[in-house]
Amino acid sequence: MWATLPMIIHLDADAFYASCEQAADARLRGKVMAVGGSRRGIIASASYEARRLGIYTPMPTANALRLVPNLTLVKSNFDRYEWFSRRMFEFIEDLTPWVERTSIDEGYFRLPDGNTQDPLEVARQLQETIERRLRVTVSFGIASNKLISQIVSKLKKPRGLAMVPLGEEAEFLAPLDVKWLPGVGGRTETALKGAGFQRIEQIRESSLARLAAVVGDYAPRLQQYAAGIDERPLVVERGEALSYSHQETFNVNLTDRGALERTMKTLLDDLIRQIVDDGKSARTIAVRVRLDKMQDTERSESLPEPSSLAEDFYPLIERLLDRAWDGRASVRLAAVRLSNIHEGVVAGDLFTRAEKGKRLALQKTMHDLQRRFGENAIKRGHACEN
Repeated sequence: MWATLPMIIHLDADAFYASCEQAADARLRGKVMAVGGSRRGIIASASYEARRLGIYTPMPTANALRLVPNLTLVKSNFDRYEWFSRRMFEFIEDLTPWVERTSIDEGYFRLPDGNTQDPLEVARQLQETIERRLRVTVSFGIASNKLISQIVSKLKKPRGLAMVPLGEEAEFLAPLDVKWLPGVGGRTETALKGAGFQRIEQIRESSLARLAAVVGDYAPRLQQYAAGIDERPLVVERGEALSYSHQETFNVNLTDRGALERTMKTLLDDLIRQIVDDGKSARTIAVRVRLDKMQDTERSESLPEPSSLAEDFYPLIERLLDRAWDGRASVRLAAVRLSNIHEGVVAGDLFTRAEKGKRLALQKTMHDLQRRFGENAIKRGHACEN
């Protein structure tokens, strides 16, 4: 029976950063703890023991300590989290090649063609295996598409495990808050609710004209989602986790160091716009050059914390380019890749991001202007010199 159902399973790790710290240090297990900065920072992840006391992400750390003075704070260790992520997804990839990683702690997968197992039982076994082997807990949602499976997993956390049968998608969504639909961020949620759209069923039943008055051209897609229809396929990447990359092949080989650096920074700007649009951040950047003899050289480096701010990666491009190219041969291709993708748009250090908040806001304004008036409406200095 199950082989005939196009069921997609969404994996969502529970309080991932905090869970990794508790798994690595037995003294933290069962404790009221959080991953966060000790002074001006924010809470990046809180244990469920802390969440029950009102600690949440991204609460300012100072507020969290006033609320729970005995809160144990742990400094982030992203190398550790990435190690746990690799191990967690390996259990799934041993089972099926159809895996899409969307961030360090989330992803989708489906069972192999011809599978006859109950997907609920498969997910239950994976859940038990991951917790037994890694000491971190995960939630699974199972449905006919990405949208429903993701919402199911998040509604049932922690240790969630549930399935929405085929044909019951619209019924499942109907009573839920509109904030659960893709593309409904803070501003859109406020606009929708101001126009009387509180529940998803109200969007589904609305006229397109009324909905378009609130969300514009996004109305048809939003109404499709509200009906439980999501045609997005799994995006399966072999090898490493989700990454974003962009490259440029030159008509005339480059020999100028400054021009090559400016090109790579411009490529990075495009990638940053993509990850911000997807609500992500990255920690690792790689640069690649192809020389006139078709030799490729790639170098990479990681930030201490994930970031969605282009300016955090510019110094790394400068250093990596020095390591990848000695200037003695001309360059025919330049490429930039961002990897070690994390959920959430952040500016540099998760716990001192208040210092960079204005730059992140300025970057967002620039992206908005480019979307509205075109790529040439506003540019960074290095893009103007290319």
